[in-house]
Amino acid sequence: MKRAEKDLLNAVLEPKRGRIQESLLQFGASKDGEHIGQLARAIFSGDVQQAESLIKSERDMEALLKHKMPPTSTHLTNAIRSGNLDGVDLLLRFGLPVEEPDDTETALMTAAAMGDLAIVQRLVEAGADVNRYADDNAEWTPSFYAQQAGKTDVAKWLRSQMDEELAGKQDRIMEARDPAFRALYENATSGEGTTTDEIVKVLKGWNESFGIAIIAADAASVTVRVSSLPDDIEGFCEEVLQFCPDAAEDRQALQDELTKNMTLGLWWD
Repeated sequence: MKRAEKDLLNAVLEPKRGRIQESLLQFGASKDGEHIGQLARAIFSGDVQQAESLIKSERDMEALLKHKMPPTSTHLTNAIRSGNLDGVDLLLRFGLPVEEPDDTETALMTAAAMGDLAIVQRLVEAGADVNRYADDNAEWTPSFYAQQAGKTDVAKWLRSQMDEELAGKQDRIMEARDPAFRALYENATSGEGTTTDEIVKVLKGWNESFGIAIIAADAASVTVRVSSLPDDIEGFCEEVLQFCPDAAEDRQALQDELTKNMTLGLWWD
């Protein structure tokens, strides 16, 4: 890192470090030794193992927690993503709330996607809600995040902890869907401002007009095979680019690909 970049970084971080250190002192942490500032920096940077070695008393950690460190901030996320069960346990034992009411994505959802069952179970033991779902979508529970990431053992365990009513609702939603487009829902295929339901609605329209089959789908893309070319292929390509601007550089490139391979790749940032 260049000197100017380091100076800029320190200028941004130092006020926050100072506030944490001030909070430590306010809540009664001892001034003796250098561990106070070091502890503040370790917590701020997410180095949980270093923080654990620096904690001299429960009051030190209590001060940091009362300084409103949210559960989804870097320290807990880093511990989860690095598979650091001891770090997760440390933060939870010293009173860090496992989730907040306004969290869009909870720590448990992150842990479920990472697939570490021990960490998932520790979060649930601390009160993480296995029935909570994201973006008002009853399917997007922590179990869904694990299943989407291919962590089937974690998904199965989380599912076993869910309320039967919610699990049944999820089953009914899935059963009511057209199996031809189920892969999009299983992968939550969507884009910024474009939901899975909206994508499926468009694809169903194309299927009725000239026939398509889903070849592949993931969280941000879907590839379809076209059974027959549309009568107005130029108009269709314009429609595709309005729906998915990233499908090709321009209409001619999209038309060439569609005519040559009878496939259509759609993806959203």
